[in-house]
Amino acid sequence: MGLILPLVLVEAGVFLVLVAAGELAMSAALAGFAALAVTSVVLVWPLVSGADSIRSWIVRRSGLPDLEPPRLRGGSLASQLQSLLHAVTHALDERDTRIDRLARDNDHLLDALTAPVLLVSKDSELVRFNGAAGQVFGDLRAGQHVSRILRDPGFDDAVAAGLGDGLSSVTEVVVTRDHVDSHFVLDVAPLPAGLGDAALMVVCHDVTGARRTEQMRVDFVANASHEIRSPLTTLIGCIETLQGPARDDADSRTRFLAMMEAQGRRMANLVEDLLSLSRIEIREHAQPTGEVAIAPLLWRLASTLHFEADRRSMSIDLDIPDSMPPVRGDEDEIEQALYNLIANAIGYGREGTAVSLTAGVAMRPPDHLRVARGRLAWISVTDESDGIESHHLPRLTERFYRVDKARSRERGGTGLGLAIVKHILSRHRGELHVASTPGKGSVFTVWLPAVFHESVMKSP
Repeated sequence: MGLILPLVLVEAGVFLVLVAAGELAMSAALAGFAALAVTSVVLVWPLVSGADSIRSWIVRRSGLPDLEPPRLRGGSLASQLQSLLHAVTHALDERDTRIDRLARDNDHLLDALTAPVLLVSKDSELVRFNGAAGQVFGDLRAGQHVSRILRDPGFDDAVAAGLGDGLSSVTEVVVTRDHVDSHFVLDVAPLPAGLGDAALMVVCHDVTGARRTEQMRVDFVANASHEIRSPLTTLIGCIETLQGPARDDADSRTRFLAMMEAQGRRMANLVEDLLSLSRIEIREHAQPTGEVAIAPLLWRLASTLHFEADRRSMSIDLDIPDSMPPVRGDEDEIEQALYNLIANAIGYGREGTAVSLTAGVAMRPPDHLRVARGRLAWISVTDESDGIESHHLPRLTERFYRVDKARSRERGGTGLGLAIVKHILSRHRGELHVASTPGKGSVFTVWLPAVFHESVMKSP
């Protein structure tokens, strides 16, 4: 009643003024006042009586505390409307806050998942994705059409079936980044309505290790059976000779036993290199994250191979800057790769010459590199050998490819050393570059991602 009584009194005053001025008869004034008063009550009363109820309903539905000061209840219409506006504003602000909090919570949950997850709209556009998806698929952005994320017909068909027919499906795809293939099984499932713009969820399961293990078994059997056949044949021949004509010949027995030992070691080296290569290939899609100090590693390798170099009257010269930065990678694997290169330089270099180890950093990769990006460290192994003809260079890192087959077997080489180097560098997102001049020698340069705490610019 706070507003209705003043309103009626104002109306009565107006009619009294009109009667006093002679503008309106008393009977007409009374009739008009009665009609206007009734109309005012009919129009204003529901608003006055309902304002408090509306405010209470908003507070109850929004789940907010009743923030209206108690003194406003039962007050004037202006006070009740102010209270109503206050409740509506709080409800809207709290709703926005809850929506923002839920969105952040959902983002945190998605990023906590180790499996890549993509949320797709009904228009086949990317709505949201987690951090793991960004690592696998590269540069992702909201609104991007999914056909540009992964160019694979099976993936496109699975998305179309999920959006069109509402069907869940499972498909396997190959994702290539930095020239390294990764295998993923994709679970494509439609989402129920009411979850915002997302209509489809794609969960990616990395099965690269399993696929590489399967391929490893196939390759191991094929390669081992091919390469072991020759030393195995030699072993059988030696055994048959020792059991027959050379049974009582001490000189022949000594000579054939030495041959058997050499062939046995060759087979052992071959199996070890095949296993090592297979282990690296299984992990090739997962880039190492450790830090490896290059200078101490090269000094350690030079000391380890010192006796092998002395045996051929060779020296190992090092030129490593004091400020050489560490590289990103796995120390054991990088050591294995550099060991193979230095051992090859000693084995194929001319007697009495030197093997040079140099290192430096580059802020940008040179044009001849295909994979390595960003700021890089380089390590070069230079020998003085007969060199390698240019037509051999593209195939040097193939399994069992030998430029000089007789000399390689004489050294006990398996033909897998450079293949191991290649796959180690591939796993590290690095690269091997070979330059050779027939008659003068060869330079094998390893490029690896550098960790620049302090950088020194030097070009090979």
